[in-house]
Amino acid sequence: GKALSRLPEDWVKHFGIRPWMVESFVDPEHFSGTSYRAAGFLALGKTAGFEKTRTGYARHGKPKEVFLAVLDYDFRTTGGLMNRDPLEPKVTVDFTRWTPDDEVTGGEKLSKAEMAVLADQVVRFHKPYEKILAYQSRSRHGQAYLAGLLSNLPRKSAEPIALAFLSGERSVRSFQEFITTSGWEEQRLLAHYRQDVASAIVAGTDTDRAMLVVDSSEFKKQGKESVGVARQYCGRLGKVDNCQSGVFVAYAGDKGSRLLSADLYLPGKWFGEDFQERREKTGVSEEILFRTKPAIAGDLLKAIDDEKLFPARWIGCDATFGMDRDFLQSLPTDRWYFASVRGNLHILTTPPVWNVPERTGSRGKTPSKPRLTETPRTLTEFAQTAPFTPLVLKEGSRGPMGAFLHVSRISRVPASPDEPMVFEWLIIQKTLDGELRFALSNAPEGTPIDAFAHAATLRWSIERCFEEGKSHLGMGHYEHRSFRGWHRHMFYVFLAHHFLQTFRREVKKKLRLLSPWPKDSLPQLFPRGLPPRKRFTYFTPTTTNETRPPHVPTGEAP
Repeated sequence: GKALSRLPEDWVKHFGIRPWMVESFVDPEHFSGTSYRAAGFLALGKTAGFEKTRTGYARHGKPKEVFLAVLDYDFRTTGGLMNRDPLEPKVTVDFTRWTPDDEVTGGEKLSKAEMAVLADQVVRFHKPYEKILAYQSRSRHGQAYLAGLLSNLPRKSAEPIALAFLSGERSVRSFQEFITTSGWEEQRLLAHYRQDVASAIVAGTDTDRAMLVVDSSEFKKQGKESVGVARQYCGRLGKVDNCQSGVFVAYAGDKGSRLLSADLYLPGKWFGEDFQERREKTGVSEEILFRTKPAIAGDLLKAIDDEKLFPARWIGCDATFGMDRDFLQSLPTDRWYFASVRGNLHILTTPPVWNVPERTGSRGKTPSKPRLTETPRTLTEFAQTAPFTPLVLKEGSRGPMGAFLHVSRISRVPASPDEPMVFEWLIIQKTLDGELRFALSNAPEGTPIDAFAHAATLRWSIERCFEEGKSHLGMGHYEHRSFRGWHRHMFYVFLAHHFLQTFRREVKKKLRLLSPWPKDSLPQLFPRGLPPRKRFTYFTPTTTNETRPPHVPTGEAP
């Protein structure tokens, strides 16, 4: 099955020819052809039992079983055997009952003609990935999964999507198998997806204003059989609960943000003997070993960095990764990190001075270990006396977004006098209600404060991806328990989010689509563009000593 999925592209690469079919012969005296049937080959019958000789054919009396696999189901059209436009999209999913999510339509009520155009866009968007899926049944299931995630179904799991788009309960089981056990390679699809994303939003983007963002996201689960489920901290709930946790990497730049890669975090107890049976049931390979979230993030970033598709000056992460010194030191040296940290981190603002304290009193041992003469302060304590500057972080869809910002050079507290002191930038962001956010950066000296203000906006772009994925694209609706099923579901969430962002951008601006869609199809949808959002009046700072940030709506207290 894996060989078939790669065969068409490999033949094009090496021979310049795309094969239509694959044929194989099996000797029934020794083999039954089980592996061919499992890979989707069709058993056509037996040969007549002849062999070719120099003078003709001779009967040898040992017929072989003939197996055939179709690689291109449009071979009749490709070969000119049918009078049909090869560019005509082939819709294999029932879109008659499809109603897209409001985020796709911008809240507009579409006519039947507009719905047909939009459904056609979904099919065309998925078309490039069908070459890797190889089989028509897989392509049909993939189209249905993408359409289901973009629909307004209240629950976007396998069963509701199959019942809505694949006509009947008999399709539910095969649709579930498409995600859990079918032989397609999600990593190849993910690599192709990243190439599409790079061509769509990376070209022309200023590298100094782009960031790779790392973060974890949790998904609450009730049962105990799903892969990686355990009682652990759930960021969405803000407490410890039964959930799964994944590590994600996103790209953020001037043209938008996209999720690029993900890996499921398996807690340490999942590698104990008590969980051996669960690991086997959920398809966790024996090659997978325990890794912390920072270690998973490092592997994901390295894989993306090796592809050279997403040049970015910055790498952003939350406190789970920013508090891990080893993770920050493992990042590429040519990138600057913008790492969130917790307020209880102790820092120094001057080079440390170590002295052996004098003995006080007559009891106890005489001190022999050097100690710091300056008492370290936590970030929260330091922020109480730090000066802040009001800045406009960026121009948002609802007007300028501002905040109070403090930037200075500090160092983490070294563990011993032998440990070198490393100075970093400390960035403190204070919101209107007084909430403090802390971050550290290894950007070089002389970096302007505006660069940190822009990096702060990029850092939170992944949170918006999570919010859109969970609120509109069924990111947490999956019911697959297997390791492979989790990753495949996340791939299609990435693809649906990419479609949503591309469609929204191009309809709103009425530009030519970045994907291979017809130029004249989208103007039929929303000819006046998306409805404008409600705007507000904002304060504008008149001096550098402005006491309130420039994004407070008129009439509200600072």
